[in-house]
Formats: sequence, C-alpha cells, structure tokens
Amino acid sequence: MDNISVIIRNRNEERYIGYAIQSVLDTFDKPEIIIIDNNSTDNSMGIVNTFDFETIKTYNIDSYSPGESLNYGVTKCSNDYILVLSAH
Repeated sequence: MDNISVIIRNRNEERYIGYAIQSVLDTFDKPEIIIIDNNSTDNSMGIVNTFDFETIKTYNIDSYSPGESLNYGVTKCSNDYILVLSAH
C-alpha cells in the first residue's frame, strides 16, 4: 500500500524501535515514517538513524503525552492514510 504515513511514538524504546520500523518497511511499499520522540536518553534515536530510508522524519517534543504526540504527528503527515504505532 502506498500513500500511508506511520506515526511511531518513542520514549526510551531502544529495545523495540528498530523492530517497529522494520515491520513498517516490510509491510508497506513506500511509507512515510514519522518518529515522535520525547527526549529519549537511551540509544533509541541512534537506532532510528541506522535506517537508510529517505522518508523517516524525526521530531522531538518536550511535553510528551500520548494524545499530544499523536496530534503533533498527524500535523506532520503528508499522505492520505495514517497508521499510529507505539515503538513497543
């Protein structure tokens, strides 16, 4: 499926974030992946940066809440369909 944006919420999800991203890449042809991070202090963003995929966009927000992060992520989506995931 083309034309999908996938929002992945992240806060110190080093253990799972790579699996979440790879799952999206394995499932969809050309997804736009939006990572909403809340000041992670582990290596989760380092793992995100190991993916050589041109449409992964990362954003950091300071006041993290599930609703706020999702709403912010939706404003960054450029496709018609949106899928919301948590990193874990």
